[in-house]
Amino acid sequence: GVHLSLMSLFKDGKDRSIFFIYLFSGFFFLSLETIWIRTVGLQIGSTVVSASLVIAIYFLCAAVGNIVASRILPRLSRVFRWYGSLEILCGIFALTLFVLNPWLVKVFLSEPNTTYFLSISELLYVLALIGLPSFFSGATFPSIFHALIENKNKRTQKGASPYGGNLWGAALGVILGGIYIPQIIGYDDTFILCSLGLV
Repeated sequence: GVHLSLMSLFKDGKDRSIFFIYLFSGFFFLSLETIWIRTVGLQIGSTVVSASLVIAIYFLCAAVGNIVASRILPRLSRVFRWYGSLEILCGIFALTLFVLNPWLVKVFLSEPNTTYFLSISELLYVLALIGLPSFFSGATFPSIFHALIENKNKRTQKGASPYGGNLWGAALGVILGGIYIPQIIGYDDTFILCSLGLV
């Protein structure tokens, strides 16, 4: 059953390309997100709060990126180049903002939060740290669908390749990029490696 499903998923080279593009994209970005959760947790002081905040802001910004990209795509002729540019922007902004993290902490978290609730400055800090990379990450989804699945009638049918690849990559990113690789080369170097992987 599983073997037959995988064979049907990879029946042509384009399906394989879509699967592996999204597998690596999911791996690198979920590795970054796991490290963001740790980074924010060190500043806010709660892993549960930082995880909830990073995940919520990621999905919010990714959704906005998805909507914006879907509006722009019909006007573009070289969609695959657009997709590549979005991945590069995602990696560049992730790395740049990670390097600027000490400065972002000074700007947004100079006053300690003495309440049990999230402050506006903490929300703005996380938005500043992950907002742009998340936006560009979300914009890649409709872009790669549009570029690699040219037949509009088959986009739903062939959507299994990118979606499945992204989920596999995301799971590996959380486990390997979020836990095991940092134990070998450190969190900062893992973040740099994964940012460059998107580029």
